[in-house]
Amino acid sequence: MLLDRCSCTDMYEALLLSIVKGHQEISEAILRHATYNSIRGKLNKLLDSEVFPNIGSEDSQFSSDINPLILAAQYNRFEIVQLLLMRGERIQKPHNYYCVCNSCRSKLALDQLRFRRFRLDTYKGLASEAYLSLSSRDPILTAFQLAKELRLVANMEKHFKNEYNELANKLSNYVVQLLDRVRGNNELELVLNKTGKKSYVEEYELLARLKLGIDYSEKKFVAHPFCQQKLVDIWYSDLREQAETGWLMFLVFITLLLFIYPILALIFIILPDSKVGQFLRKPCIKLFGSVYSYFVFLGLVVLLSLTERPSDEDTMSTEGIVYKWYQMYRENVTIQRTFTGSTTSLYPLPEDFHIRPHTPTGIAIVALVWVVGYLWQECKQMFERGFRCYFCDIYNILDTAMVLAYITAFALKFLCMAKVISLNNLGPVFPRQRMCYSS
Repeated sequence: MLLDRCSCTDMYEALLLSIVKGHQEISEAILRHATYNSIRGKLNKLLDSEVFPNIGSEDSQFSSDINPLILAAQYNRFEIVQLLLMRGERIQKPHNYYCVCNSCRSKLALDQLRFRRFRLDTYKGLASEAYLSLSSRDPILTAFQLAKELRLVANMEKHFKNEYNELANKLSNYVVQLLDRVRGNNELELVLNKTGKKSYVEEYELLARLKLGIDYSEKKFVAHPFCQQKLVDIWYSDLREQAETGWLMFLVFITLLLFIYPILALIFIILPDSKVGQFLRKPCIKLFGSVYSYFVFLGLVVLLSLTERPSDEDTMSTEGIVYKWYQMYRENVTIQRTFTGSTTSLYPLPEDFHIRPHTPTGIAIVALVWVVGYLWQECKQMFERGFRCYFCDIYNILDTAMVLAYITAFALKFLCMAKVISLNNLGPVFPRQRMCYSS
């Protein structure tokens, strides 16, 4: 009876006040009244218009821009939020900060402070625990995306930077609270293995959600004890007992693995699906293999540098045709100095000198195979993670640059060797040198 005698303004004020005070019955009665349907229709039209909504009275204690759903979400009134969502109401996400649509330009021209406050109030409603839990099919993913968006907006909204950062941190804490409610290993696997950035895709991959948390820089989520425990279980797998036997036994295990790893790697290449292959696929063993391989490669590089140094046996005079060309060039330079009146030089060309070996050695070929293997590894990672995601990591850029530098060095080395070998296979006099000499 009282609601029938109330005006739209008074009913709207009563609804907002009942939401703040937490009176669910009163709010439900107002929402079911026929008068509220007209208020809702008027409010929806004003939200899409080029002016600010103004339904409440001028002396109202609430902002004229706020609506019941945003207010209920800000106060985490779960029952009222659920009731409003069941009626089809949603919080519309604010437009992009640099949006130039007619609505944004008109509201920004009318009142900049009011426009920015309305954006902040809307984000407060979107970032509330009640709205996220009841409106999203995947609250963790939605919280990740919204937190990233809020941090980007904080860098642009300088005057409300602290408020937006607080909302982003609130979302990070909300995700951690959701993770605290996990009751067993099966539930934890479902949470951490959920894949896809689309919340309606029900696909699962090992630690897909944890990798997504790393991409979104959600440190609290990644550092949660449940996530760390799961990582340790996957890391050691069946070798947890060996890792916890003490440092002496663990050192013996690593030493034994150090000597037999080449044999295990050879078996893995021949029989990748055997028990040895399954053993080498364990994450801790894969790390050991990567470190082992890298130190072997460094040893090959050191040996390659030592074996390719100029020796006493390898001199220019032993090169045959190339040495004759060098002698002709040396004599030609001497003749040119004679014509110019200068027969001496601070840096005279020597008659003979020591040279590096110009044929590929076995160590060089093995090191090249290692470099090709590193290139294949980086290409595989790029294919699995995607081109854009791969180069977002600075360490992947460093690895790619290192591999490309090795490939360039080996390519130039073998190119020089090939040119020397091809020169030795030519005739007794090179035409260009003959022409230079005869002149």
